[in-house]
Amino acid sequence: EKVARKWMATSLARGFEGWRENATLQRRNKAVVSKIVTRMVNRTSIVAFESWRINAADQARRRGVLDQVVRRMMHASLWGAMERWREGCEEVGRMRRGTEKGARK
Repeated sequence: EKVARKWMATSLARGFEGWRENATLQRRNKAVVSKIVTRMVNRTSIVAFESWRINAADQARRRGVLDQVVRRMMHASLWGAMERWREGCEEVGRMRRGTEKGARK
């Protein structure tokens, strides 16, 4: 009976020790897998952020180019309007001078 109890206690102790080692190993594996998944998520986030950053920089560059084009077009349009106004003023001046010459004769 004593031998059976000792054998049973030893058997239970071995079983418990095996369970404890298995639990420790599972806990360690869970931590490793968690770390790997976190790194994968971080890499994905970094790639997504980098893509967004490049896209935002490209959009800003394009916006700047478009602003320059619009400014040039507006400048050209204003320049043309001013040129037509100046030509109109010259024409009015020529007409006045011509009218004044005709009135003097």
